[in-house]
Amino acid sequence: MLGIALAIGSRALPAQTTSQSLSPELVTALFNGGIYASPSSRYFVGVVPEGWPAELVPAPPITVAGGVRNGDSRYAVFVDSAARHPLDTLRRQLEAAGWTRPPNDPPQGFTGGFQDDDGRYRFWCRDSVRAMLASTRGVGGLTYVRVGLETMRRDPCVPKTRAGAMGLAALKLPPLVPPDGMRSIGSGSGSGERSLMATTRLTDSTMSAAAVLVHYSAQLTKAGWTAYPPVSTTAFASQALEARDKDGMPWYGMLLVIPSAAAREVSIMMSRTSTR
Repeated sequence: MLGIALAIGSRALPAQTTSQSLSPELVTALFNGGIYASPSSRYFVGVVPEGWPAELVPAPPITVAGGVRNGDSRYAVFVDSAARHPLDTLRRQLEAAGWTRPPNDPPQGFTGGFQDDDGRYRFWCRDSVRAMLASTRGVGGLTYVRVGLETMRRDPCVPKTRAGAMGLAALKLPPLVPPDGMRSIGSGSGSGERSLMATTRLTDSTMSAAAVLVHYSAQLTKAGWTAYPPVSTTAFASQALEARDKDGMPWYGMLLVIPSAAAREVSIMMSRTSTR
């Protein structure tokens, strides 16, 4: 889920919560793509969320549709005619305000779904703030553009490379992207000469553990791994795996998905057989 907080020194516009109802178009623009609400969410109609930086409010004819705040998380939705390409306008405005797209290291293992084909991440960074853009087509030739800002309190804006963490293992994980509309967060990994482990947390509470297992298993088998028949219960879903490293040595392990009320915990554990 994208959150928002402001970089130090940003100018902010005042905003007030509203008792007005959210239009279907605003709801779709706000929550399409894995963002979710909580009981403490505060909604805004016709204005940006409180504390929104003034440099990220475009001039007319682009207008403010509304937004939402979940604690430190903020999203604002802007709307204009599709013919005037409001997404491009917001992108230029974001970059003019100092946000830049960082280069992306070659992915290995679980990724957040942020990678693009041009070798850069799909988000922008300024100091500790991460920004993302998304657009939704509405009725009447309108385009709704959602701008999300997130202060990275514990993690850097640019994800740490996993090359060092997995450098000892001869077995390499293929890139593992999350299901559509979901984010992979809190990823971690570690390896030794004979062991490898990678974990991630999916911000989703609706997709079944079995479906998540199928999603990642398909990516592993496409990369040449062997997946054995899965086991699925209400508490977990698991599948035995077999793979060969660059030297042709066999590795065995498991793909495991554990669901909770708010997320899906996914892990891969592999070990190499002894040659002695």
